[in-house]
Amino acid sequence: MEKRCSCGCDLTRIGAETSEHLDIVPAQVRVLQHVRFKYACKACEETIKTAPVPAQPIPKSNASPGLLAHIAVAKYQDTLPLARQEKILQRIGVDILRATLAGWMIKLAALVAPMIAQLRECLLAYDIVQMDETRIQVLKEAGRSASSDSYIWVQRGGPPHQPIVLFHYDPSRGQAPAKELLDGFAGYVQTDGYEVYTALAATRADIRLIGCFAHARRKFDEALKGQGKKGENR
Repeated sequence: MEKRCSCGCDLTRIGAETSEHLDIVPAQVRVLQHVRFKYACKACEETIKTAPVPAQPIPKSNASPGLLAHIAVAKYQDTLPLARQEKILQRIGVDILRATLAGWMIKLAALVAPMIAQLRECLLAYDIVQMDETRIQVLKEAGRSASSDSYIWVQRGGPPHQPIVLFHYDPSRGQAPAKELLDGFAGYVQTDGYEVYTALAATRADIRLIGCFAHARRKFDEALKGQGKKGENR
């Protein structure tokens, strides 16, 4: 922009106009080096000492806590399979086989088990929990065909201001998983009309079922949609 007026005088700044554009910084991969100095005794020439290796989530692995967290969030929160993550890492120059990624996730599950146990203890300490289960098919599961239905059981409860959501895998949708998940709980259980919960509540005086009313709300929602925009079809 020219800072001189057509009349020949210099222009004076009197303000500014700002425009904004969204930008993104692609993921960066870096190598963290832990340098451990060695010390030797020059007198006896027998003693050599080195600082211990810093503790790592997975011993004898080159996976940092940040990398493990990134892979876990991408897989379980963003539903990005490890096979796709393998290719994404290759594009930025990192070759990690999906088998290695899978092994890391298995070992990571053992690391977070104490935290999950604490979350479950906190969830069961409150007097209301919501439960549901959904179908899932597992490939190459021992003793089961790939077309067999397994189930992910979900529980939501705990502090109202900071709810806890836990997922539990089980090949069965029977009463045994429900009994296990509600062991130690006393209070209200909000579910759909699945008969397993009804049967379980019949054997537990400390559990009271309350419905989710999803089916009833669904009919009202369908009726509202049938009215059209602004009730033009009334």
